[in-house]
Amino acid sequence: RTGPWHRYRCCLFFSSSSASDFNYTDTDIASLLESASGVFVEGGESLPLLKSLRRPLQLAVKGSGHSPSFGDLLRSRVRSRNLAFIGVSAGSVVAGETVSVALFGSDRGADELGWNFTALQLVPGCAFFPHFLPEDEAWVQKYAHKLRNGLSVGDKLCPDCGVMALLQCQPWGFEQASGASLSRLDYLCAS
Repeated sequence: RTGPWHRYRCCLFFSSSSASDFNYTDTDIASLLESASGVFVEGGESLPLLKSLRRPLQLAVKGSGHSPSFGDLLRSRVRSRNLAFIGVSAGSVVAGETVSVALFGSDRGADELGWNFTALQLVPGCAFFPHFLPEDEAWVQKYAHKLRNGLSVGDKLCPDCGVMALLQCQPWGFEQASGASLSRLDYLCAS
């Protein structure tokens, strides 16, 4: 099978960039998630990723008129502490309280969410801002103030919310003199 869902031993890997190639049934997705020990959600665009995670799955749920989304199933398993969630870039943004931090560059995609930026809330009270550079400090401070005071469009009042700025870093390694293999992995971060 091809598409954004890949099964690797204990973990489920989701890539929003290839969602149009999706060919698993919703039952397959729920089954994969149920048997996974962890989920890795990579980068891409935060708003389309959240929209994808909110899509109701077509599952036969007995005694309920509500069909859960993948995000609902994911949140439930993470909160019950039987699933590890690893998010990178947009994957980290959707793990927080809100994805409105993704409006830093543009509001493209906000209409598709109905301007409701409530994220998975795997880390309640925290908005993740990946790829932070020192010159972004003033924007992050202003955003945090708006979030806490209910001034951010599409966000509910979150007086206890904070913003976790994640430095823009890139992995790079040193090869051994023989060139045989990587002996050390370091990260190069903006200063």
